[in-house]
Amino acid sequence: MAMAASSTSAAVQPQIDTRVVPIIEVDGLRFRDLDRNGKLDRYEDWRLSPEQRADDLVARMTVQEKAGVMMFGTLPMHGGNLGGSGGREASGYDLDKVRELVVGRHISSLITRLKLDPAALAEQHNALQTIAEQDRLGIPLTIASDPRNHFQFTAGASVAAGGFSVWPEATGLAAIGDADTVRRFADIARRE
Repeated sequence: MAMAASSTSAAVQPQIDTRVVPIIEVDGLRFRDLDRNGKLDRYEDWRLSPEQRADDLVARMTVQEKAGVMMFGTLPMHGGNLGGSGGREASGYDLDKVRELVVGRHISSLITRLKLDPAALAEQHNALQTIAEQDRLGIPLTIASDPRNHFQFTAGASVAAGGFSVWPEATGLAAIGDADTVRRFADIARRE
């Protein structure tokens, strides 16, 4: 349902990117038309509070969609083992299986154990978000990963650093006793 937007005089247009859903313009501002209905719905309106947008989105969701967003899945991969833990490393995500999880089962929170260099990993994640935009409500994915910036690696459960910087685990950082080093680590990990 279309809505009367809050005051746009103070609205500052954020950068709006899309993969497959159209962009609509309202009051000279750009919005993603996530449900592709040609109207600005409350959950699509970045000018509203997160609470207002979430309330509207939840009201639109089916029981199956609500169940899906409460699930946390593992991203299926092509051509190898989890995170390259022995044998051949995976070459990318199995996008057909991902489509079944995301569009078929409405799962929007997934963990990755794919080990690729950061640029290739970003390309793979962009492909995943393209699939997410194709679901009925266009809910973006939350993609989680165990920390990639630590020395620790457990075969089948974690991902080696790949092209990311490598630092001690949290207890190792604590043992250093230098808050500036911890801040430096946090800033580097955030940017990576």
